Amino acid sequence: MTLPSHPSQCSAALDVLRHASQVTIHTVGFVAQRLPEMSAYEEVRGLGAAAREDLHQLLRDGSPSGRVFAALLLEAIDPEEGRAAWMSLRNDGEFTAVHCGGCMPHYPTTVGAFASAVLDAGGAESAMAVGGVPPWSISPD
Repeated sequence: MTLPSHPSQCSAALDVLRHASQVTIHTVGFVAQRLPEMSAYEEVRGLGAAAREDLHQLLRDGSPSGRVFAALLLEAIDPEEGRAAWMSLRNDGEFTAVHCGGCMPHYPTTVGAFASAVLDAGGAESAMAVGGVPPWSISPD
């Protein structure tokens, strides 16, 4: 896959993340389906630090899931910058759903609950590598 050389060339991918209604960075289901959010995440992640400015805008202006994607991507660029992004989201009470991959269901949560779990776990990878119901999920009842 050829990646664009500049974030402005990734505007379609950034737009998918900006309006995302779920957080999905792995294939899902028995057939390992690649959802649009996953493809967009990978495209922007491939830009690395060149996407930094766009990610800070996404952190401010994205949907709840878009803000989570921004923090995930900032953490991938620089763990300290990612930690600062997660810290900024700790009190965010808007709802999103996080899919950990495979056949696990989407877990409803608030952006803040997920950000706090990421901070407690020492990073997004650790927070998303859960068995059973993750501590950041919120009962739909």
